[in-house]
Amino acid sequence: MKVSLLLSLLVSAGVMAMPEMIHSEITSLRELTALPSIIETPRDISIPLDPEFNKQWWHHNSGQVSSDNIIGVAGADTSMLRALEVYSPKKEIVIAVIDSGLDLNHEDFDSSILWVNELEQNGIAGVDDDNNGYIDDIHGHNIVMKNNNFTDSKAHGTHVTGLISAISNNDKGIFGAVEGVKIMLIKLWDIGGDIFTTPTAEAIRYACDNGANILSNSYGTPSPNAETKAAIKYCLKKGALFVGASGNLGRNLNIEPDYPSSFGIANQIVVGASTNYDGRALFSNYGKVVELFAPGEDIYSLKPKNRYKESSGTSQACPLVSLAAAMTWSHNPELSVLELKGQIIKGGDQKISLTHWSSNGQRLNIYNAILGLEGDRLPNFDLSKFQSEELVIESAHPYPKKKDFTKIFEMKGIKRFRLHFKKFDIYNYDRLTLEVKEGEIVDIITSNLGEFWTEVIEGDYLKLTLKSKSGPIKYGYTIDRVEFQR
Repeated sequence: MKVSLLLSLLVSAGVMAMPEMIHSEITSLRELTALPSIIETPRDISIPLDPEFNKQWWHHNSGQVSSDNIIGVAGADTSMLRALEVYSPKKEIVIAVIDSGLDLNHEDFDSSILWVNELEQNGIAGVDDDNNGYIDDIHGHNIVMKNNNFTDSKAHGTHVTGLISAISNNDKGIFGAVEGVKIMLIKLWDIGGDIFTTPTAEAIRYACDNGANILSNSYGTPSPNAETKAAIKYCLKKGALFVGASGNLGRNLNIEPDYPSSFGIANQIVVGASTNYDGRALFSNYGKVVELFAPGEDIYSLKPKNRYKESSGTSQACPLVSLAAAMTWSHNPELSVLELKGQIIKGGDQKISLTHWSSNGQRLNIYNAILGLEGDRLPNFDLSKFQSEELVIESAHPYPKKKDFTKIFEMKGIKRFRLHFKKFDIYNYDRLTLEVKEGEIVDIITSNLGEFWTEVIEGDYLKLTLKSKSGPIKYGYTIDRVEFQR
């Protein structure tokens, strides 16, 4: 049984990603209540000095344009700048990044960010000084080659790890590392790209046995593995958080489970990828196991040999949640692992365009997580007070490919409404865009959702544009009812 590397998906012209994997559990912790926290006096922190910070829309979205030419929504980001104003690290937190390695010679990297095994660093070369079964594992271990060579032949690990390890405020590259957080390197892939699942379990256990507080995992497989599941449960007992990417195939994990995402272990957070307008990235896997979205489209980070590049994938969303968890835990060291998970999820901002795709429709907000604040929530409407009428708005069945089709819904004088899709089935990389009169995108829908209601939309107007590419032939959509308030 093999696990494939969760390759970053470059979103370009709707090209489908390589098979990627998932990590998560469906254990809902909404009932957990975070410990009380006090809002601290903000420090004077300005825009970071890193010259490419303007490309890091996920930390500060001022309307940057995506690779699909979609103008970003200001504030559709992680609120990192606000978080830095109040962040006060009180304990060192170690993130174990289990991936393909890291270019340790990159110009925007410094070894001071790395976790240090002091017994090995101060010991005798070639000797297992700390008796943990691994020789000279000063900053982590190469599980595949059984050595300490972290050379990144895949470039995946450098891009993923760079998001949380790049030197910040150094007049080079991007913003990444923050005070109070260290990185443990665990290399799990080498040339060839495939590994047996047994080393995965070993990598997880190594991280937890050697002091990792958070494990960042951008990989997965459709085949469940008992050893990997047992290793994650072992980390739960050790009090470590397991953060994982949901996968890049646009699949519904309720129907097609993937692992470790679908194991359902309480210390897992499964992360989907969001966009610069707070929508689901079209490649991102989705379903009830996904408890949080984080930015994962057009993510600019490090590549080996002093290069930088944009890539897209849940692989990129995953370390952003890992960093948020580390900052939250360093700021609130009294939290247990389950309280930490609850506080991160509680702080997420709920978005209309994410409600179809996860257990709660929430996107990461680091500021809220650190302070234990509840994120923005959609209003709760009394639908019994809505009026209802039949109507028909639909595409052709099946709809033609490589064309755009626009339909208009307008009902003068109403305050708000929601539409009922009797049937919805389009190709994963086609999209139905919903825009209100001001041109604001309120939702982008794709995949086979079957029958469902939209969230309540304010106003009396909606433009529905189906953008079709060259994928397989699908039904399209049929809307048969509207509910509204005057």
